[in-house]
Amino acid sequence: MENELAKKQRAGLSAKERAIVKLGIAGVSFCVAWMEWMTPSVPPFTGKWAWTKIWAFEAMGPHGIVGIWMALGTLLLALGIVQLWTSGKSVD
Repeated sequence: MENELAKKQRAGLSAKERAIVKLGIAGVSFCVAWMEWMTPSVPPFTGKWAWTKIWAFEAMGPHGIVGIWMALGTLLLALGIVQLWTSGKSVD
């Protein structure tokens, strides 16, 4: 027979907690975008995701990488707000 603490630990994050995580990652994405705007990265790019930086740099210029971070941040911000808003409603 399980107690309530064991059930809660096994359950994982609630919808509200997942929304807060998304909002936090969105904030970090906006901070990285601002950092890229102030000091843009220059080729040659290295790393696992270098192909995205190369594509953004070639398609949109030196501030193209900012667009990737802003798009990611905006997407996560919208998903986090929607999830936070819907998590407060009861499912009765």
